[in-house]
Amino acid sequence: MQTPSTTKTVFSADEISEKLNNLSTADFVRIRKIAAFYGKGYIEPDELISKAFIAILSGARNCPTDVNVIAFLANTMRSLASSNFKSLDRSPEFLEVIPSIEGEFDGLPSRDYPSQSPSAEETLLLTEEIGFVLSLFADDEITHLIVEGLLEGMSSSELQELACLDKTSYESKRKLIRRRLDKAKSKGMFQ
Repeated sequence: MQTPSTTKTVFSADEISEKLNNLSTADFVRIRKIAAFYGKGYIEPDELISKAFIAILSGARNCPTDVNVIAFLANTMRSLASSNFKSLDRSPEFLEVIPSIEGEFDGLPSRDYPSQSPSAEETLLLTEEIGFVLSLFADDEITHLIVEGLLEGMSSSELQELACLDKTSYESKRKLIRRRLDKAKSKGMFQ
């Protein structure tokens, strides 16, 4: 017995190029806001958008025909930003510290303070739980974006603007978030 093929059809290079060329000004405003969100102030939005366009147009990332192009572009930018941040974690920048005339190090405190950052175990547990929470909303790009914004501490008005939602639509998404989190908690999936 043959199994049905599970491969998805993707846009050809010409089709995706046409789709990207036909994005409206409003689409680009939204895309820029999404890029700014994923860049977290460390990656310029235009740079992230450019990298995403290059990845899509070069064929490195293929957009399935059943996926909204803006949602695909947003996911591509999220992935590229995430890869960039992981690479920075593996090779941090070193700052040159030059002692001043008095022997103090300019710009550094004169004594060591205890680290306020979480331990590796705490970071891992937190990352696993955040990943689980985000996975609850993988089927809805806008809700996923709102959850990420909430985890980053963004305000309701910032999230409404980022997701291009009016107050009623935004509140509807917030109710969906609460319902899914309550359901997952009631099943003991997380605390």
